[in-house]
Amino acid sequence: MKERWDLNRRAVRLLCHLDRKYFLCTLFSSLTTAIAPYIPIYFSAKIIDALTAGAGGKTLALYAALTVGLAALVGLAGALLKMHADVGEAELDRLVDWKHAEKAMDLPYALIEDRKTALLRERIEMETQTGYNVYYYAVTAGGLVRYAVQIAAAVLLTFSLFRPGLLSAGAKLALLAGIVLTAVVSVLTGRRYGRLRSEFFAGCVDDNIRGEKLYDYTSNDSSGKDIRLYGMRAALLQKERDFNENFCRRERTMNFGVAWMGLLSNFVTYALQFGVYLLLIAAALRGGLSVGSIARYVSSIMLLLAGVSGLARTIRISVTNEEYMKRYLDYFDIPNPMYQGSLSVEKRDDDRYEVEFRDVSFRYPNTEAYALRHVSMKFRIGEKLAVVGRNGSGKTTFIKLLCRLYDSTEGEILLKHIEPAMNLIRQGENQLLETNTLNGGQLRIGASDTICRYYLLHYLKEFHRLYPGVHIKVTNQTSIACAKLLESGQVDFAITNYPNSGLSSSHHVRVIREFHDVFVANEEYSDLRGKTAKA
Repeated sequence: MKERWDLNRRAVRLLCHLDRKYFLCTLFSSLTTAIAPYIPIYFSAKIIDALTAGAGGKTLALYAALTVGLAALVGLAGALLKMHADVGEAELDRLVDWKHAEKAMDLPYALIEDRKTALLRERIEMETQTGYNVYYYAVTAGGLVRYAVQIAAAVLLTFSLFRPGLLSAGAKLALLAGIVLTAVVSVLTGRRYGRLRSEFFAGCVDDNIRGEKLYDYTSNDSSGKDIRLYGMRAALLQKERDFNENFCRRERTMNFGVAWMGLLSNFVTYALQFGVYLLLIAAALRGGLSVGSIARYVSSIMLLLAGVSGLARTIRISVTNEEYMKRYLDYFDIPNPMYQGSLSVEKRDDDRYEVEFRDVSFRYPNTEAYALRHVSMKFRIGEKLAVVGRNGSGKTTFIKLLCRLYDSTEGEILLKHIEPAMNLIRQGENQLLETNTLNGGQLRIGASDTICRYYLLHYLKEFHRLYPGVHIKVTNQTSIACAKLLESGQVDFAITNYPNSGLSSSHHVRVIREFHDVFVANEEYSDLRGKTAKA
C-alpha cells in the first residue's frame, strides 16, 4: 500500500512539475462537469412545485433566471477551463517529448547503446503515445474528482427521501436494496469493461511497436530495392494482412464484450429506475411527495448510480496504469554513474598536458569479451597521434574511452595535473559520507614505518583521546613515496626525513625535530670507534 501511495504521489508531483496549469484546469473542469447537471434538476423541481402550488410569476421567473443563470455560469466556467485544459494537453505533449529528449542527453553513452535500455525507452514512448502513464493520471485524477463530486451531490439531493413518514420502512429497504444491487452490478460490469479495454490497449502497445517498424520499413524508398531484389513483397503483404486482421479481431472481441456489459448494466439500471418511479408515485398519491420531487429524486438516483459506476471504472483504470507509470518512472530513475561536471586543471604556461592510460582494460556492458586489454600509454596534448590497427582491434573503443563516452572497466585514464583534483574530490566525498557517522571526517597521514613506530604513535594516541570522532588513516611508505602521495592529494600531510627530493618549493615544510644518524656495529668494527664518516 505504501509503495502504491508513493507511486501515485510521485505521478501527481510529476504532472504538476510538467504543467501545473493543465493539471489544475483538468481537475476544476471535471468539477464543473459534475455540478452542471444538478442545477437544472434542482431548480426544475422547484419550478414544477411552484406551478403546482399556483405561485406567482415573480417566483417562477426567479427560479427560471437562477436555473439559466447558474447553468450558464457553470457552463461558461467549464468551457473556459476545458479550453485551457486542451491547450495544456498540447503543451504537455511537447513537455513530455522534451523530458524524453533530456533523459536521452543525460544518459551515459554506455546505456544509450545498451539494448535493454533502448527497448525500455521505446516501450514507454509507445505506451505514452497509446495514452498510458502520465496522460492516464491526468484523466483518472479528473475522473476521480468528477465522480466523487457527482456521488456527493446525488446523496445530498436524495437524502431527504429517507426522512421519517415519507416512505414506509419496507419501501425504504427495497429502494436501498435496489440501489445497492444496481451499484454492485455497475461496479462488476465496469470492472469487466475496464479489464477488456486494458487488455486491448495493452496489446495495442506491442501492435504499435511492430506496426510502426513494419510501416517504416515498407514506406522507405531504399527498402523497396531490397523488397524487389529478394522477392519479399508477398511475405510483407501477408504480414500486413495478418497484422490488421489480428488487430480488428481483438477490437471486435473487446467491443462485443463492452457492449454486453453495457447491456446488462443498462437493464438493471432501467429496472431500478422503473421501481423508483413506482415507489415515488405511490408516495405522491398518499400526499407525501410533490410532483417536482419525483423528478428530482429519480434523476439524482440515476446520477448516483452513474457516479458509482464511473468511479469504479476510473479506479480500475488508475490501478491498471500503475504498472505503466512504474515502468515510466523506472526509466527516468536510471542513474548516470559517470562523473558530472568539469575538473579543475592546473594552468600551465607551457601547455604541457599529458593524457595517460594506466593499464586500461575495457569490455562493453553485458559482454564478457574484452575490447581492450592492459593498455598503457602517454601522449601529450597538441601532439598528433595516429591510431591504427586491424578491424576489431579496439581503435573505436580507444577513442570512446578517450572522449569519456565510457569509463574504463579496469585501470585509470588520467590527464596529468587533474589527478590531484580528482583526489581532492574523492577526499571531499569521503568526508561528507563519514561526517554522518564519525562526526569529524578523516585525517590521512603519510609516514615511513620507522617514524610511525618510534615517533608518531604516541601523538596518534593522544590525538585520538582528544578527538575520538576523527578517523585516522596512516599510509606507510618511504619518505620520497610519502612526498608523492602528498603531491597527488592522497594524504593531508606527511612526516618524512628531510631533506627529501620528492618535496618541491610549493610544499609547506616545517621542521619538528632534529636528530643525528648513529652507526651501530658489533665488536668486529671496534677500530672505527671515534672516527668520522666522510660524505
